[in-house]
Amino acid sequence: MIDHQDIGLAYAVLQAEVEPLLFLARDTGLQKEALVSTERLIKRSERERIAAIMAKDERQANNRLGLTAVVRALECELQMYISLKEDRPDQAWTKLIDAQDAVSAAVRASPDFTNLPAKFQHLRKMETWFFPPQVFMSAGLIVRKQRCSICQDDYNQCDHVAGRPYMGRFCTIELRQASPDHISFVEAPADRRCRITSFSDTGGTRNRMTWVLTPGAQERGSGEAIIATSVPEMDAADPAEVA
Repeated sequence: MIDHQDIGLAYAVLQAEVEPLLFLARDTGLQKEALVSTERLIKRSERERIAAIMAKDERQANNRLGLTAVVRALECELQMYISLKEDRPDQAWTKLIDAQDAVSAAVRASPDFTNLPAKFQHLRKMETWFFPPQVFMSAGLIVRKQRCSICQDDYNQCDHVAGRPYMGRFCTIELRQASPDHISFVEAPADRRCRITSFSDTGGTRNRMTWVLTPGAQERGSGEAIIATSVPEMDAADPAEVA
């Protein structure tokens, strides 16, 4: 039998340990030590999620799905601060978006985590507190066939809804036949990891995040960008919009 109170207490203890460290000025060594605790609870939550699935206890399975996500949000926020202090701002940005997605996932997973939208908005504000303005990208696709991750049927023919939890798993759309159509500059991308990372400048290539210029001959107007990522069972939806 899964002991809900026991893991709930474990999360409360972890939260009390981690939250004082969620500041840029906190000691990096302490933040890295806290990552050991977050990983330990994530593994435990995942074991209990699988046990609940095997017991066909959907409420418990979805709760553990949400718990895993909310602990991962703490973990990613810690990793963001560490990356910033170690001069890895591009990685820090990715960890910030990962944290946002994890909070959104927790809210969608279970009604036990409906108190998190304020945390999501706090994480969104960090985009302007710690990072320069970003230029976002969006890739358009022509989709000919897509499959539901829950029932493996054609998504257009099944009753599952992408982003919702079903017995401890989120429904996602698996693209089976798709081809690129266009790439656009957008202000509000579906995935905030998709952005211009560098561009050609006089004398070389300039990183948009650090502003460091790497010398070398570059074709005018060239650059590098992230136009698509693979983030299983996560999306960047605002949890306040989740029904």
